Amino acid sequence: AGSTRPPVPGATGVRPGGDRPPTAPGRGGPPRRSGPRRAPRARTRRLVAAALVLVVALGLGGLVARTVQLQQQRDEQIARTQTIFDMVSRFDSPGTRHAWLTEAPGATPVAAVMVSGPTRQIVTVGLPANSAATDTYVLWGMGAGPPQAVGTFDVGSVESGPHDIGSGPGASYAGYAISIEPGRTAPASPSKVVASGQVEI
Repeated sequence: AGSTRPPVPGATGVRPGGDRPPTAPGRGGPPRRSGPRRAPRARTRRLVAAALVLVVALGLGGLVARTVQLQQQRDEQIARTQTIFDMVSRFDSPGTRHAWLTEAPGATPVAAVMVSGPTRQIVTVGLPANSAATDTYVLWGMGAGPPQAVGTFDVGSVESGPHDIGSGPGASYAGYAISIEPGRTAPASPSKVVASGQVEI
């Protein structure tokens, strides 16, 4: 009684000599990864990176194109504003009268006529370009009688002019109108009026 039994070899899982028994296959420890299995993942990462680069490149290309378009619109707006400013700055000249011509009452002017003595000039700031081979714009003087053809002119871009419409009686016109006409000569009366306005003193 009270005696201790000697430990049974192997009962604690420790083999004589201090070595642990080998681990059975499939139990314990992380599974080993073989080298060739990493190749598909690396290839996938490269494909994803290439796709992202393509998306970014396409996005930048669209952004550059949009920026160029906006810059062009801005330049056109600046040019149009400068044309109007230059025309208005001449309205204050002594003996000069002018008329803003619009497509409808209260609309933005698309042209301006400046009358200085017998000389008339017109600047367009919104009329579409016409075909110099098939049609022409005609400036008409509006008074008590029927419209009188003052002269013809062409518009090569959105902003065009000033055009000298010749000299002669016309300072007494109460207003002016513009029509677009087929051919290269003014008809007896306007067929399609695109803008009109009253002379301002």
